Amino acid sequence: MKVKSMLAALAVASLVVAPAAAQTKWRMPAAVPEGSFFYETFMKKFADNVKLMTDGKVVIEPYGAGVLTPAFKVYEAVSDGTVEAGHSTPSFLVNQDPTNAIFASYPGGMSPEATLAWLYEGGGEKLLKDFRREKQKMHTLIVGVGSSEVMAHSNKPIRGKDDFKGLKYRTSGAFADVLKELGAVPTVVPPAEIYTLLERKGVDAIEWATPGSNLSEGFHKVAKYLVLPGIHQPTFVWEVVVRLETWEKLPKDLQA
Repeated sequence: MKVKSMLAALAVASLVVAPAAAQTKWRMPAAVPEGSFFYETFMKKFADNVKLMTDGKVVIEPYGAGVLTPAFKVYEAVSDGTVEAGHSTPSFLVNQDPTNAIFASYPGGMSPEATLAWLYEGGGEKLLKDFRREKQKMHTLIVGVGSSEVMAHSNKPIRGKDDFKGLKYRTSGAFADVLKELGAVPTVVPPAEIYTLLERKGVDAIEWATPGSNLSEGFHKVAKYLVLPGIHQPTFVWEVVVRLETWEKLPKDLQA
């Protein structure tokens, strides 16, 4: 009996002193404000799903734009190691490298359905992974594909090509070059600043997201005109990027 009691005590002791499973924590800033439609729908759900699917071995701490890094500096913050991961869209890198427009979409580009087929059946996902790895030393995870955006919430009517002349227009990505050709004045500002800019008439028109997601933003309250469809950006990709060195430290089973 004494031997059995001793063995039982040793077994309990070994359970008590056994080290807890290592937990990986990543800080992940977004290109959009905390609480916004895209933050809740894409970024926060991704963080929740990662914790669930890894049994808590990987925990992602999401932050809204401007908390850890400015909205347009997410990729840069990941690249220089300021943060472990970032959530953004290739749209915000088009000015640095036009190749990003292939994944961010472009005026007259593919529909969301065609983009999904290309990404997962036509080799598009591999092209993006290879591009990020070779050019930026990052690993990318596609976490969402957006539907066609609003062409414009505008304080002025836009009924034809001539209406773009002199129009101050908030945009990003490849459409900025098209606007210049039409005689408009493109302005690029982070998502969190769009409402104030439109309300104070710092611009005449803005393009951002979809009618449904924009409802909570309140753009319809400060701009009289809604212009559809969003031919400037029929779809777009949301991605989570991780510094390659950080990604490769993960156990292989968690990378999968």
